[in-house]
Amino acid sequence: MDDNREYRSYPVKQIELRAAASAPTQIVGYAAVFNQLSEDLGFFREKIAPGAFAGSIASEDVFALWQHQTDKPIGRKSNRTLGLKEDTIGLAAEITPPDTSWGRDAVVSVESGLVSHFSFGFQTIRDEWDYTDRDMPIRTLLEVKLFEVSPVTFPAYPQTSAEARAKVAEIRTRNGEGVDAGSRASASAQARESLLAQVRIAEIEI
Repeated sequence: MDDNREYRSYPVKQIELRAAASAPTQIVGYAAVFNQLSEDLGFFREKIAPGAFAGSIASEDVFALWQHQTDKPIGRKSNRTLGLKEDTIGLAAEITPPDTSWGRDAVVSVESGLVSHFSFGFQTIRDEWDYTDRDMPIRTLLEVKLFEVSPVTFPAYPQTSAEARAKVAEIRTRNGEGVDAGSRASASAQARESLLAQVRIAEIEI
């Protein structure tokens, strides 16, 4: 997995199942919402600027996955079983799941309300940080490379506090802002500890 890949989740807004007698059922909703501040993601909050997904919609072969599982695709942009567009609200998605066990699971789970979140996987191309509140900076995603959208049971929060603090310290340094040696050392140690924790989790899951 790409170390630069990030995930965000939102409660599904205006989700519905569209079904017609001569057409397969679709899962329809918003995978992301523009200009809405996230909760605390671990030392920062975040919002998405309109247009952040435009490049991916135009040029990327984006997938829809069931619960982020790459072996359970439920839609794909290139074969027109995943439709994506930006509107004034956010990133709208239309998924036409296949007639597979996981495709049927997705439809039933969303219809019953068991699954009520969308999540999306992406890589940041351009962002900007507002340090007006230095204890809780705000990150704005200006342009991202979108890999996939997924209906999910649990929202996936992208970063631990250690990783977030290391990220903020890294960007402040890159931007020439003052970061004392103690803060850099602390952020580095936290990032190393987070990485070790991820390795331990991966070893358990293997």
